[in-house]
Amino acid sequence: MDYTNLPDNVLKLILKEMVIRQENQDCDFDFEPFNSECENELISICGYFGIELKNFTDRSFFIQLWNENPNFETESIFRPTLEKYEVIESEDINEYKTNYFKTQIESYCPVDSSMLYQLNENDEYHYWEGSFFDSDVHNSEVTSSEIHRIDKIN
Repeated sequence: MDYTNLPDNVLKLILKEMVIRQENQDCDFDFEPFNSECENELISICGYFGIELKNFTDRSFFIQLWNENPNFETESIFRPTLEKYEVIESEDINEYKTNYFKTQIESYCPVDSSMLYQLNENDEYHYWEGSFFDSDVHNSEVTSSEIHRIDKIN
């Protein structure tokens, strides 16, 4: 069902039920509209009207409907429009991984690991001077994340 084209009287009934749920302190659509309690209440309300809310985008329509229509009982319904946003976020992460390097060595003697360890001790061979070609992450831990920018895309 396309909830964006519901008749105004149905949208007003949904908003009225949202008011009832907020007054009963089932959730707070004004201050925490995207927490799990409000999500469950909104899914329940819309489900009663045969509307299936599948994701955040669906729920955001009704939250913005709530935000834009504080006087819905006496005024015309304002319908929100779908916008697109680009979010730039970073994360600090500790990784435990294995990096693989490829090095070509010229030698008249057969090359083995014992020789390479000795060459390394004498500063004649360093694996990191070769070319990096692969990485295998064993474990990781995100230590923090930060939102840098949110841009509306036109």
